[in-house]
Amino acid sequence: MTIPSVSAHPAAAASANIPLANRIAQAPIHTGVDSHSIRFKIQGPFAPLEVPAVVGASSASHLTPAEVWERNKPILLEAFNKGACLVGFGSGSSLDRIANGSNQALKSNSSSLIEQLCSIAATPIGNLKLSDSVTLQSMSINPPALSNGVKFVSGTLTFLHKGDTAPHVLEFREFYPEYDGLSLSAKSLIAALDQLPAQSSAAALGGKTPHKTKAMQFYSARGVGRSASLAVLHAFREMSMKQSGFAPAEVRRHLHDLIQQGRVQRSPHFINTAAQQEALLSACEEVNKQALATRIVTTRAPIASALLVRPPIAPIAPIVQELSTRLVPFGNGAPALPYMPIRPAGIHAISQHADFGFPRLSTDEARVVAADVIRCGFYGDALGSELESKTYPERRGVLVNRLAHSDESTFFQAVPDATQRDNQLIAQLRKKNHLHHSGPTHCATDDTQQGALSALAKTRWMLSDGQDLDQLAVQVMQSFHEPAFPAPMPNQFNRFEVRGGANTLYMCKFATDVKANWKDVAIEDVKLIRGSQGEVVGIEKLGARAGGAGNGGMMRIGYDLLPMLGSNATTQDLIEQALVSNQLTHPSSFSAVACVGQVVMMAKCIHLRLEACKRPDRRLVIPPNFFIDTYHAVAKALEHPEQRFGLLNRHALVPMHLRHQITSDGWRAPRLPSEFLKPSAHTREPIRLGSVEQALIDSKNMDNTSANVDCVLQRWSSSSYLAATFPSVVYLLEQFGRGDPAHAVNMAALVTKDSDTCATIVAQVMGALHGSAWVEQELNQAVDSSGRFTFSSDLGAGFSVNDWVAQMDKFYQATRASLPGSLCAPLGISQR
Repeated sequence: MTIPSVSAHPAAAASANIPLANRIAQAPIHTGVDSHSIRFKIQGPFAPLEVPAVVGASSASHLTPAEVWERNKPILLEAFNKGACLVGFGSGSSLDRIANGSNQALKSNSSSLIEQLCSIAATPIGNLKLSDSVTLQSMSINPPALSNGVKFVSGTLTFLHKGDTAPHVLEFREFYPEYDGLSLSAKSLIAALDQLPAQSSAAALGGKTPHKTKAMQFYSARGVGRSASLAVLHAFREMSMKQSGFAPAEVRRHLHDLIQQGRVQRSPHFINTAAQQEALLSACEEVNKQALATRIVTTRAPIASALLVRPPIAPIAPIVQELSTRLVPFGNGAPALPYMPIRPAGIHAISQHADFGFPRLSTDEARVVAADVIRCGFYGDALGSELESKTYPERRGVLVNRLAHSDESTFFQAVPDATQRDNQLIAQLRKKNHLHHSGPTHCATDDTQQGALSALAKTRWMLSDGQDLDQLAVQVMQSFHEPAFPAPMPNQFNRFEVRGGANTLYMCKFATDVKANWKDVAIEDVKLIRGSQGEVVGIEKLGARAGGAGNGGMMRIGYDLLPMLGSNATTQDLIEQALVSNQLTHPSSFSAVACVGQVVMMAKCIHLRLEACKRPDRRLVIPPNFFIDTYHAVAKALEHPEQRFGLLNRHALVPMHLRHQITSDGWRAPRLPSEFLKPSAHTREPIRLGSVEQALIDSKNMDNTSANVDCVLQRWSSSSYLAATFPSVVYLLEQFGRGDPAHAVNMAALVTKDSDTCATIVAQVMGALHGSAWVEQELNQAVDSSGRFTFSSDLGAGFSVNDWVAQMDKFYQATRASLPGSLCAPLGISQR
């Protein structure tokens, strides 16, 4: 484009009485601080989302052409040094003058920055020096274009820097929407936003490129109206895209925060009309919908069994990458496996799949969901703990014996309906007759205590750092090494002993150097050393790789999700943190799969619950095969192909109808975690027949009585080995988890061998999906024959379930305390 000649404005002479130096000093860039550079920021328990921008005034009213050039030199020099794109606004008449070339004289005092630059053509462009080392060499303008009703011009500015062999080219966009002086419509703002060039992720998030920080440069007449609105919308979109959308109820609060930041850093008049704020809110809501569409889970179709892999949106955390590739230095002839036996690519495969988005909750919603999961999980743990380790016939015998000492015995013997008989057994499980048990009440088991310790350590990590996963592992390990729950007095803790029989518990307890050993402490297999009274006094390392396939990690991991609710967390954050927490004690592919599957399952359940709240009938829509498909997709993505797991010889039984065609050895052949759920194309026939998928087919026409369920679970057993627990839990969820959360948890506690673990895992999922009102109804019946309440809420050291809920409430408030503005109404998850 030929740059037109300059025309003098009649009012230019009026500026002669104001010294040039004084007029330039009034520009924002010369007020003593860089007042129009803004760092838009949204706080969160993770690394803050931050987007830099420059918002300035482009009006050259009452300035001569020479003064206009002096006024614009700082703008152009800053754009050269830090600009990602120069963005401006002008009037329709400015566009006419720019587009018509020499047919209309350009105005140097225009509100259009591009027209101002064109008007300075009286001095040859090649001589327009911005500094001793930077020169504006040329300017190229494309023909005007139309976007969604808004006209704009685009082009480039070419700079030369002394000492550089190649020129520096900067793009620009200038928009000419209809504008009444008060507000731009949401449609105009979005049309302009869509024409901004894409930035690199580092630039978009305020990160450092190899040479400089890049920021969008927004200019209009006063720098507080049109350019400010587009700058805010741009920053909001970058943050929303990074998080795959915010909770819709939180958009207004985030917008309020960004506007306030502009008023502090740019001008008190930054977006100062109510009409502009409402138009901007509408634009932000539309942008947020687009971001949410990339993550929202469909509730009308089953989950695809194959994961759609997209380009990574964030690098895998260094510690996760290291552990998943660094081989364990054992020379015992075992297959060479990394410390964390997973497929790292599976992290991205899960986190970017449309069916695995992280739920967006307000603070109030996060508090409700956390309380639900805690209360449900504790109920499952306490209900299942009393008869833990007994087989179904043994526990049924105990409960029937209790009935013999009650008024219900005759009815139990006489009633023909098996379901009613099961309900009577479950009632006795809740009542826990004191005459036949030495303990006074139900209380938390070791894995639940460790789950609470881990979750609370994570809250402290998120408040203090929230980024270094290595430090998260150190803090969680320390909480296991020296167990302590918060005391009533601020900043005080009460020590206690986590009591249990798992080797993993004592790995942590006897670790001498937590910071140095957390990566290694669970790798070596160990044997417990006991004292004269049978107490554990130490561990002996056996020099072999630990199996790591116990179910303790899966039991506690659901609580690790809770601190992330109501945050800016992504699914990738969720996966990586679950992997690190699990790796502390259970270094196996199976445990990694089970733990990630559990937290992803719970996240999906929360999403389905939110979707139900939006429907007029508040109906919960659960896709067919929802539970098995979710766990299976995670397993297929993450499992290490070289680590397979067999069934325990002493527990897993070939079903009666298959015993004539399958040997015990074939039945117990090692398999991948995913093959416990569904067969793959090359799965051997005995393994296929032992899958949960086949078990669901076989039991399709069976009554869901405890005796029948026990027959199914005997395929794997339901002991503390993950190859027993994992398929049992998935089967129980598919059979019972859709509409009756109480029955799902009660059946898990009644039938399974490792009943506290199975009931807790099922209960955590039920709390995420259905809430916890059902727990209150169950506890109303938890009284023994003397009328005493049989459930203690103590987690250890006098720290109760209610105390834990209160701690999480305080944490959610603390993570939001630095943000101005009130909380928006929740999406629909309300108090119980």
